[in-house]
Formats: sequence, C-alpha cells, structure tokens
Amino acid sequence: MRDDGATISVITLTRGRPDLLQRAIRSVAAQTAGARLHHLIVCDLPELDLTESVVRLSSARSTSVEAVPLDGTTSNARVARLRNHAVRIASSEWIAFLDDDNVWGQEHIESLRETLHTGGVQAAHSEMLMYTRDGVPYLEERDPWFREEADGRREFQRLELLGVVRRGSNRRRDRLDPWYGEDAVHSVDTSEWLIHRDILLSIPFQQHYSEADEWNVHGEDDKLLIDFIDQGVRVASSGHPSLHYFLGGKSNSFSTP
Repeated sequence: MRDDGATISVITLTRGRPDLLQRAIRSVAAQTAGARLHHLIVCDLPELDLTESVVRLSSARSTSVEAVPLDGTTSNARVARLRNHAVRIASSEWIAFLDDDNVWGQEHIESLRETLHTGGVQAAHSEMLMYTRDGVPYLEERDPWFREEADGRREFQRLELLGVVRRGSNRRRDRLDPWYGEDAVHSVDTSEWLIHRDILLSIPFQQHYSEADEWNVHGEDDKLLIDFIDQGVRVASSGHPSLHYFLGGKSNSFSTP
C-alpha cells in the first residue's frame, strides 16, 4: 500500500521484559503498511533508562517512551489506566496496540487498513496464531483463558462448533458478534485492534474490576468488547491471523501470582 499520509499510534505497555520488548519493536518496524507509524511505549519510571536503551537498539521507525509512576492498583485496573493514558497523549487519528510479549506479521496494519477502507467501519481486528511461551504452536483442545481445565475444554468445544478454533490448528478466528447468547462469540485481543482514536476517547477502557472480574479473568479487553456492543460500534475482521500471540501473560498464567 502506498504512503497516503495517514498516521497510526502503536501503543505498547512494558514492564521488566526488555528482550520481549525488543522483539515487539522489531515487528512494528517491519510493517509493510503505507502509513506513518508512531510507536508509543509506556513503562514504569524505574525502567525508563532500560526501556530507552532497548528502543535505541531496536527501532527503525518513529518511537517515543512515556514513563509513568508506579501505583497500587490491581493488574487489570492498572493496565486499563495506562492504556487510557496512552490514548489521551497519542497524536494520531488511529490507534493500534501491541503488548510487549506479542508479535505482528508484516501485513498486520496493512490488512487492517484495507478492512477499514472497504468495510466502512470504526474499528477493525485481525485473527491470531497462538503459541506457548517458548514459541511452540498451541494445539491443546482447551481455551487457555479459563482457570479450570474442564471449563476450558468445554469452551473449546463450543468455539469449535462456532468455527473459531479447529483441532490440530493454532489459528483462532476471533470475532465480535453484536449480540448476546450461547452462540455469540466475544473474543478479540487488544493487540488485534486498529481503532479510531475518537472511539477510545468516548469509550475508554474500564478501570474498575471486582474480585469476581479478577478471578474470572475478565480483563480490560473483555469489558471493552461489551462496551462496543452496547454502544453499537461498527467493527469488522480482516480475516488474517496476523497477530502472533504468546501464552504465559497475566490473563492465562494461573500458576503464578
């Protein structure tokens, strides 16, 4: 796609994972999109020097680092607050997110822009390829976002019937159905989105999480999906598995605090 003057802010939150951050930065720099990408990296103040050194080593595009003080909020609330802060200070019309432990395929942004252009929607998302923390394709017949194994296997069976997952494949055809019910799928990771900034300013990430939310792994991305449905935000999928998602993060690592 030719350069049409568009700019996109790519927001990455990072904390204590310089090697993974470097990998994420390289995947942003390698995008084939005909747009100007500004990679905004948000870190804690104690990590400012380390993060800036990683950026100098890795980046081939416009990149900046925003340092924020530590606070005492719980994990999901803290992440939501940092995402909202990054959206507010971003200067671009469009916002994408890439968590520091994930990677994009080279065509990720380009395919999302094509989806926005042809679909007349306010937000577009990709599909994903799932990997273990060590980079092995995730082929277990279990949805990894459930604490109890039996619940995860039941959800896998439901999603298989709905065409989201398939046995023997690590591809996940995420989607956001605009209705509720047993046959509805509300599954889009934050790193899959390209969203108009005005949408995220009017519908920010929710910052309140109950104990039930935390236990049921109901994170900021899940609440955003519900808000999108309730507010009638028009979304479409690129149909491309351009997010390479690595398990082992806060939402699916239940063996660690």
